[in-house]
Amino acid sequence: LLNDTPVNGLTYTDETELENGKYTYYVTAVWESQGSEKIESKPSEPVVTNIGGMTMPFIEKFDSGSYDTNYWNISPYGSGNWYFSTIDWLYEPCVAFSAPKMSEYRESFISPYVDARNSTELYASFSYGATMTGAADLQTLLFEVYDGENWNVAKEFKYTSNKEDLFYARVNISEWGAGKQTRVRFTAVGKNESYSIKW
Repeated sequence: LLNDTPVNGLTYTDETELENGKYTYYVTAVWESQGSEKIESKPSEPVVTNIGGMTMPFIEKFDSGSYDTNYWNISPYGSGNWYFSTIDWLYEPCVAFSAPKMSEYRESFISPYVDARNSTELYASFSYGATMTGAADLQTLLFEVYDGENWNVAKEFKYTSNKEDLFYARVNISEWGAGKQTRVRFTAVGKNESYSIKW
C-alpha cells in the first residue's frame, strides 16, 4: 500500500525513492456518507509507468525495439499512436507517431530523467520528419523540456515538405535543463479529420 490517505485533487506524486524499473499503480475510490462507514471501490485498471534516471551524455538509438529499455513513457497512458518502426524514414529503428483520425489529439513521448546537475550548457540533438496527405497547417510537433516544475516549449516544428525528408535539429536547452535533473518530450498536437499524418 503506497498511500492510505484519500487524495482530494486530481493528481498524486509518489515521493518514495524508487530504483530504475517499471512500476504498476492502482487507484481506488472512497465513498463516505454521514454516519456510515467508508466504502472503497475495487482497484482501477493498472497504470504502468517507467521510472529511470540516465547519466550524461545520454544517447538513445532505440535499437532495443522497446521504450521500456531506457525508461521512456507515453502520455496518455495506453495510447498506441506512438510506436517503434523499422520501415519509416531512412534511419532505423525510429519512433513514429500516427495521428488518430477524426479527432483532436495531444500525445507525448517522454524521456527518462537525465542527470545534468554538473552541466552548465545542455544541448539536445535529433532527426525528425513528417509525411502528410492533408491538413498540414493543423499539425505540430513540439519539443519540450522539463525544468523541475513545468514543461517548456524549446522548439516547434511544422510540416514543410511533401517528401519523406529527415531534418537535423540541435536545440540549446540550457535555460531549462542545465544544472538539474531534467527530461524532454516530443508532443504531437493537432486536429485530424481523415488524413494520413505521421511524424
